[in-house]
Amino acid sequence: MNSVEKWLPSKSKVSLDSYVWHIEKFSKKIFDIYEGSWRRSTDHTRSVVKFLRSPMFALSVMQEGSLNKANLYLWLMRDATEHDGVYTYNSTWLQVGLSASLHDPPKSGGVSQQVTDCRNVCMVCIAGKQRQCITRLAGSSYRSLSNPNFVLYDDLFDEGRGLLCDDELSVVCEVYAFANETRFVRSWLYDPLKPEVVYRMEHTLLDDLKRMLQTGQGSDITLVANDGREFPAHVSILSSRSPVMAAMFEHDMTEKQEKRVTIDDLSSQAVAGLLEFIYTDLVTDITTLAPELLPAAQKYDISRMKTLCEEAMVSELKIENAAEFLFLADLLEASQLRAAAKRFSVTYFYAVKKSEGWKKLQSEKPQLVEEVIDELAELTRQLTLQ
Repeated sequence: MNSVEKWLPSKSKVSLDSYVWHIEKFSKKIFDIYEGSWRRSTDHTRSVVKFLRSPMFALSVMQEGSLNKANLYLWLMRDATEHDGVYTYNSTWLQVGLSASLHDPPKSGGVSQQVTDCRNVCMVCIAGKQRQCITRLAGSSYRSLSNPNFVLYDDLFDEGRGLLCDDELSVVCEVYAFANETRFVRSWLYDPLKPEVVYRMEHTLLDDLKRMLQTGQGSDITLVANDGREFPAHVSILSSRSPVMAAMFEHDMTEKQEKRVTIDDLSSQAVAGLLEFIYTDLVTDITTLAPELLPAAQKYDISRMKTLCEEAMVSELKIENAAEFLFLADLLEASQLRAAAKRFSVTYFYAVKKSEGWKKLQSEKPQLVEEVIDELAELTRQLTLQ
């Protein structure tokens, strides 16, 4: 490429290829020992890697500038220590990796490992009741990619998480192969004669909005959490994202006069999450904050944040919180979460009815208890007829 061409724009194409590894009777699977991993310590213990390996499969990857099929293997791994024939696992995490080798598992470089193979991006997830544990693998080449924190091993056997279906674990591997296809327009308009124009990409709309939120630059309103912490913000941005806030600032209300909005029902973490969504359309810690942000989304009429909170809470349904989530979903007209929580409560009724949330449901929303029991009765009737 000559000096002129390097200044011209390029466009990229991406090829998506995927493979699903179905592991039946997962709870009874015995992990093999990687022979090349033996490391003997001074106290007569040995460090090993125990693993499960998928059958060979072929996916499209970028190799030496062209798109080709490559034979690959998925690996599930656990680091362990062996002493007198007894194995102790060193971590609660199950690792995942992709390797082009039948005999050697991919080496883990930690979660901070630099991803240098920008032509092949590999994503792995578990397809249970829904797609969960979505993980990006890291490494310098598609021939050896890994992530040490794929899923907590014990979570696989938590029925409330829904990661296993009839004791079958389904691991989905997707490879996005990026290919550059460059076309050049030979015109004096693109000739980098002096003075040269240098394009700097560090400023994007999302980054600039984040910076405005973090620095409070040009702020004209303050949001106050229930613990007294203050957050500078911008009326124009809040109004554009929330019809309720727009009405608040449009009319001559106390908030407009004092330039302060006190939010007594949200912690400082939740107010920070609310503002992060308003400014960036995402919440970093959505899983933790969703139960607190869902009422806020309803209160301020922020429909997309409400949807995100529902999705996060559906993925976190457990025996302990199913009745509580059903109560909240019914109260806030969160239909997606309501349906999922009711289905979960019917499925695991015997355990859910012993939770504290179920007691609250019985006393404050008995009609919901009746719904769950009716659903269970109908299910029993259909099973009896069969």
